[in-house]
Parts: sequence; C-alpha cells; structure tokens
Amino acid sequence: MKSKPLAIIIAALLAALIIAFYGTKENTVEETPAAETATLEDQSRSARTGPKESRSSRTGRKPEFEPLEMPRQYSQRFRELLGDDSVTNEEAAVGLVDLAADPEAPIDVRSEALEHALNLTSDKNFDQVSAILSSQEAIIPETLLQTVLNDSYNRKHITQVDTSMRILRGEYSEEITEEAIELLEFHTDEQHGSDVEAWQQAVDRYRQRNAEPNENAPLEQQ
Repeated sequence: MKSKPLAIIIAALLAALIIAFYGTKENTVEETPAAETATLEDQSRSARTGPKESRSSRTGRKPEFEPLEMPRQYSQRFRELLGDDSVTNEEAAVGLVDLAADPEAPIDVRSEALEHALNLTSDKNFDQVSAILSSQEAIIPETLLQTVLNDSYNRKHITQVDTSMRILRGEYSEEITEEAIELLEFHTDEQHGSDVEAWQQAVDRYRQRNAEPNENAPLEQQ
C-alpha cells in the first residue's frame, strides 16, 4: 500500500525534471539570437564612434603597392605614385585623389586610390581629399563618400565638421546626409535639420570657439 504513493511521488519528480529541462533549452534557443544581435550592434556602434587607430602612425611612408587586377594604365599610375621615391607623399596623395575622382576609372581602382590617398594625407591636408565631395558631388559614388566620412572619425573634430558640411552641401542619400547632420549636432550642440546655411553659421561659431593657437593671428605673427 505504501509503495503506490511513493511511485506517484517519484513519477511527479521525474515529470518536473523533464519539464524544467526542456523549458530551459527553449529559453536558451530563443534568447541566444537576441543576445548575439545585441552584441553585434554594440560592436558596430563601437567601431563607428569609439577610439580608432591614429592616422598619424600610417602616414610615415608610402606603402608597397600590390597591384590589383586592373587595366594596365591604372596599375602603371599606381606604380608611378607609390613606387617612385622621388615622388613625395603629398604629390602621391594629390595624384591618387585625382584618380579616385576619375569617373572613367573602375570603382575598385577608385576605391584603392582613395584608400592610399587617405593613408598619405595628414589632418592639415585633409581638405585636398574631402574637396572631391563637393567638386565632384554628382559623380562621386557613395561608397567612396562613406570611406572619406569614416576616415574623418580618425581625425580632428574640425575635420569631421568640415567633411560633414561638404556632404550637407552635396546631393547624397538621406542616410548619409543624416549621419553628417548627427555629427554636426554632436560637435556644435545645435540642431538645424537640413538648413544648410544655418549649419554653416553654426560651424563658423564652432570654429571660432575651437580655434587652435595662432590660427586667428595675423600672418606675420604665425
């Protein structure tokens, strides 16, 4: 008589263990993708806004050019700019920017040229790269535009601000325009939506507040 209640108790315990096991397994399966997604989002956000490699450590000398599969005329131009020691970094950067802005060149050639140009360009001379955003705004592919904007995150804040203004004055997608506006809002602590002229005034005020020593001094004093 006593064995029957004991068997019932044992059966109930086994059932509880089985339910608990499968419940834990289902929760793990359901929660893992969400956790992984959150981790990937955090990594992406960190990669975009966190500290990045200093560009100054990458501008000491020209890299060895490893030719891609590209038309001979372009590979020869790369060798002339990167393989000739008589060509200075500044001269090489200018030539590479011209190649990146060439609408006749294949996109992989333009992208490669832009990457090398950025590696050889200091913060002081960054305008010579970002100028292609406004002077060639109708034909610069957005992938190249994004490369320039991403690179500006490695540089001085005023460089980020100036690059954002060039984007705002161009005719680009809503996504990258909003990224430029968010960057302007972050640095200037102002909000002007898509009003380009209002943003230009905000940038002028920002530049005055954050002028570097001797930047506003008369030329003879610098």
